[in-house]
Amino acid sequence: KVLGVLNTTNASEFDYLNLLSVLSNHTDSSTINHEYFHQVINSVLTNSLNSNKVRVLARVYEIMLSMSDTLGDLSQSVPIVHQKLKLLDPQNPSYYYIEALSTLNNDPNIISNETFPALDEALKRKPNYVEALSSYGDFYEKKGDLIKAESYFSKALILNRFNEILL
Repeated sequence: KVLGVLNTTNASEFDYLNLLSVLSNHTDSSTINHEYFHQVINSVLTNSLNSNKVRVLARVYEIMLSMSDTLGDLSQSVPIVHQKLKLLDPQNPSYYYIEALSTLNNDPNIISNETFPALDEALKRKPNYVEALSSYGDFYEKKGDLIKAESYFSKALILNRFNEILL
């Protein structure tokens, strides 16, 4: 019944909020309901989109990233959802930041040539993006350029002086 919200053009804001709540209930700390998420993704990607459906897709994407260890075959949908979100909401810096992090191939010490352009895109869209500034600081620190690293960390700390990680 809740998935029917994605297949109609006249769903209310409350219907979408309910769907977002149900999505969160289909996950726990160790598992994700693969069938349900496949249905949501397919429904969103194959029907006409509106801002609420983009919010649903973004929430699905967040859940998938946070539970990447338990995705199994659902992991094949991550790049598809990521590209779709970038097309639908190209000004959202978080998609570019996530793209930058994904270029690290689970090893933050190996910085890809694709990492910096993606971070640049994130900062172009949101110059005060603390996470992206902090990531630049991390990367320059790993490269041994402590002056540039301190510059990025300082900018991030000025913007978020209570961030325990930056302190």
